[in-house]
Amino acid sequence: MGCGLVVGQTTDQAPNEYDGQGWKTQIAKQYGVTAIPFTLLIGRDGKIAAVDPRGEKLEPAIRAALAK
Repeated sequence: MGCGLVVGQTTDQAPNEYDGQGWKTQIAKQYGVTAIPFTLLIGRDGKIAAVDPRGEKLEPAIRAALAK
């Protein structure tokens, strides 16, 4: 499944994970997901650049990821 850049819009390319376990699922625990929406900022190298950057933390996280 591909992943698209989502900025102020929705896309069917954004991956979703559901296994019926809710917040107890392994992937939710692994990444600290406790609410929806939850954002993982992926860097150019394909690695996680920021975990759930929100509000004032979002723009600096994007700038830092793009600078690498």
